Amino acid sequence: MPELRMRVIALVAIAVAASTGIGEAPAPVLPPELVDLHAQARQGEAEAQASLGFRYRRGEGVLQDDAAAARWFREAAEQGHAEAQFNLGFHYREGRGVAQDDALAIRWYRRAAEQGDADAQNNLGGMYARGDGVEPNGPEAVRWWTRAAEQRHAMAQFNLGFMYGDGLDLPPGQADALQEYGRAAAGPAMAGDRLGLGRNGQVVPQDYVRAHMWLTLASRHSTGAVRDGALQGRARAEQKMSAAEVAEARRLAREWMPAAADR
Repeated sequence: MPELRMRVIALVAIAVAASTGIGEAPAPVLPPELVDLHAQARQGEAEAQASLGFRYRRGEGVLQDDAAAARWFREAAEQGHAEAQFNLGFHYREGRGVAQDDALAIRWYRRAAEQGDADAQNNLGGMYARGDGVEPNGPEAVRWWTRAAEQRHAMAQFNLGFMYGDGLDLPPGQADALQEYGRAAAGPAMAGDRLGLGRNGQVVPQDYVRAHMWLTLASRHSTGAVRDGALQGRARAEQKMSAAEVAEARRLAREWMPAAADR
């Protein structure tokens, strides 16, 4: 009888634990600033929505969730928030939390680029250079890269250098390395990848003076692999240039001043 009584007590204890949630993992408690941020975002504040997008993408204070990140970026992007537009474009480009769609990536990159977002301008240039989601168009790639480069965007300057240098006769293996430089610096916009530029006559005239100038500027405004790649590209350009051309490129780089960012 005592043994039966102990079993009954044990069963009652289990039932009570189940009904009160004892033994279950507690629900995550959001930090106070995230509670406020969610409230602001739900009220339609674009800056809060964009901030939540970053939090969910990185898993900062919340569980990492690309789909939630994309949803919050969209809320802000549709209100004209340039940084959110760029990030929504990135999600579509990479297929993070949404179905991969280059055409939608182009749409959102363009909206941000037209507001002067240099990262969007750089990535948009890369998509025109490769023909991702659009017909390949070298001059259009250069136009967007130039707008970013004039804001001291090192990766855009790097891309322009290799565009004007027509890839600078890179050996097969090194083109892959240059793509990695681009990934490290600016996501999907990659220098050295000129596939598709020969179609429809949309090729930028080769100009080693401009190539040298832009690669010099890229080396000034970057570090690590991007800087190393720019210096390598500049050295390759110099092998194909006269002393006068090198002197002119150095003068242009020395006297270069960025144009107004909102031009």
